[in-house]
Amino acid sequence: MKKWISMQTDNSVKKYIEAKNEFMRHCKLKNLSKETLEFYESTLGYFTKFLGTEDIAMSKLKKV
Repeated sequence: MKKWISMQTDNSVKKYIEAKNEFMRHCKLKNLSKETLEFYESTLGYFTKFLGTEDIAMSKLKKV
């Protein structure tokens, strides 16, 4: 039986930390390897350092 992830659909502002946690839960539900999960955590850690905070609204992040 597939598990579905409920995405936030209301008008509240999603923070980066919430999005990161949702992504990692999604990866675990997909049963990705331990090494892949560790790589994603590491990469997201570098991005978090670049941002300087995990408390930033996702709407403030823009693709360049």
